[in-house]
Amino acid sequence: MNKRQRKKHYLNEFAVKGFEFSCKLIQISDGEVDVFYDTLIDLVEKRNLTIDGGGSEHDVAGYVSSNDRYGSATEEDIAVIKAALEAMDNTEDIKVTPLSDVYYGENLL
Repeated sequence: MNKRQRKKHYLNEFAVKGFEFSCKLIQISDGEVDVFYDTLIDLVEKRNLTIDGGGSEHDVAGYVSSNDRYGSATEEDIAVIKAALEAMDNTEDIKVTPLSDVYYGENLL
């Protein structure tokens, strides 16, 4: 494939990376659920990221990627999101995956 085709198909140097996360919310009231989601969304937006996913009042899961068309999440983004989730008093069973290809799902490590 030539460069234009690789870009169109998000391949090689144009691959877009993201990561999955999940956690459980424990002993949390309805108001605290709202605060949790607001805090998470603010953090993600400040890093120019986006989350696809969601959850319930006790389970949260999502896929984080860049808000830029050809941008990617980074190892630093993984560390920041994981640290933020761990710092919250009402989260447990936090899982964060390595970077993977947003469009093709391949692990990039």
